[in-house]
Amino acid sequence: MQDGKDTVQVAVRVRPFIKEEYARLSSGQTPTLCVAAPSIQSLDITNNGKTQRFSFDRVFWSHNVEHPHFATQATLYEEMGTSMLQHVLNGYNTCIFAYGQTGSGKSYSVLGQDTEEGRGLLPRIVQGLFEHFDASPSG
Repeated sequence: MQDGKDTVQVAVRVRPFIKEEYARLSSGQTPTLCVAAPSIQSLDITNNGKTQRFSFDRVFWSHNVEHPHFATQATLYEEMGTSMLQHVLNGYNTCIFAYGQTGSGKSYSVLGQDTEEGRGLLPRIVQGLFEHFDASPSG
């Protein structure tokens, strides 16, 4: 997301398979990946041999680290969080609206894990606020 955009931005994140998805299969099988990210703004979904392309402001591919467009928690913050932080500091309201079925990765993207690398979007934005105010002259 570019800094200074005052519009709604729509992004999607593709997460890795989780252990519950592996547990539902017979031994030796792996879950089937039905999505592909040919670019950082498009997502292909394949169902019954038919592929349909969808466009977004940003596609964050976090399914496997080998992908050329792999996105970490830091990537999410750099591309979305910093502009949100700047809008807040400029006096504007911001909103993170995470939508998806249970287990799709909403909490991970927004809140993250209790590690430095795994922190989500919201803790990084809040840290940015505190860093800004710590650097500001008092009074």
